[in-house]
Amino acid sequence: MGKMAKQILFVSHESKLYGAPRSLFLIIEALCNKWNCQAVTFGDGKLVGLFNSIKIKTTVLVHPVTPNSSILAKISFLILRGMAGAFNIIKLVKLIKSEHIDIVYVNTVARVSPVIAGKLANKPVIVHVREGESFLKSRSLERKCIAAVITRLADEFICISNANRRILESLPGVKAPVNMIHNGINVSDFRRNSAWGRMIRKKYDIPEKAILVGFVGRLTHQKGIDIFLDAARHFCKKDNYYFIAIGGEEENIKESKSAIDRFPFKSKIKFAGYKEDVRAYFSAIDIFTLTSREENFGRVIIEAACMECAIIATRVGGVPEILTNEENAILIPSDSARDLINAIERIAEDSQLNNNLKERAKKIIEQRFSAEDCHLKIEKVIEKWLM
Repeated sequence: MGKMAKQILFVSHESKLYGAPRSLFLIIEALCNKWNCQAVTFGDGKLVGLFNSIKIKTTVLVHPVTPNSSILAKISFLILRGMAGAFNIIKLVKLIKSEHIDIVYVNTVARVSPVIAGKLANKPVIVHVREGESFLKSRSLERKCIAAVITRLADEFICISNANRRILESLPGVKAPVNMIHNGINVSDFRRNSAWGRMIRKKYDIPEKAILVGFVGRLTHQKGIDIFLDAARHFCKKDNYYFIAIGGEEENIKESKSAIDRFPFKSKIKFAGYKEDVRAYFSAIDIFTLTSREENFGRVIIEAACMECAIIATRVGGVPEILTNEENAILIPSDSARDLINAIERIAEDSQLNNNLKERAKKIIEQRFSAEDCHLKIEKVIEKWLM
């Protein structure tokens, strides 16, 4: 059966290969056999290479780089960004009309130009809402304006969790249908590999029998890196505990390292930096911790659970929709290093609890959070606008 003669334009927030852009690639990869798909990215990065690898026509839009802290640079940047926004809208309208696009699918609420362009071209716009309260209810005038425009113009929304959906629906102006579709992963791609695990431990000088506690994400206050490091300080005095943080830009890594600069056991806390593929690290990690103060879904949890890490996560946002406290994870309050320490101790000292959490978490992820199920639900949302 050949492709339907329908044109779907998918728009990514940017072209780095982290959670949201990678999720969009998986969606396009799954749906390009059914419809004619094109992609748009802000900036030219590795996501463009992935699109090229599956022969998806890609348009790269202007993406001004954030300036330094000087006032003049910030003013110049705002002017430049405004000009770039207008240019991108014009370019997108022309693209939509020349390519006979039927639907504009925007994978973020952080970019308003594709939503405006879609409406100017008189095409339905589906917005996949991955951002949460820090964006949708931000005090920033710019973000308030973006949210106000998108909530009034979009024809349909997809939210990644019920928590995410409640935030969106609480905003004024939301009249379009709102769907909830949890993120999914290709579970067969996430299998623990002992050889990978040994390689990572050797690379970072971590003993094979040591308990390795992991963190993956931006090294920011929102993600709770301070809570993770507080717990690390407590345990690193003990011989068999090591900690590793994967993620963060160079500036964030320097800040995190400075926080433990005078700590006598700081060599037992490793900083791996940003990694596009963290599966080898999951294969080395025994206990995975998500310490976020805000988390709209928690995709990294389903990846870690599928790779048989015991999970400790803060009870925020969409996290309780994925795993259940004491059943397949230990869920703790945010902002509490003491609760994190207690949870790590429980799992490390109780092998039966450890094994039960890992087995049950992996099972629930395989049953409920597959990419195939996610993509089928998204396909149904799109189909409604093609009938």
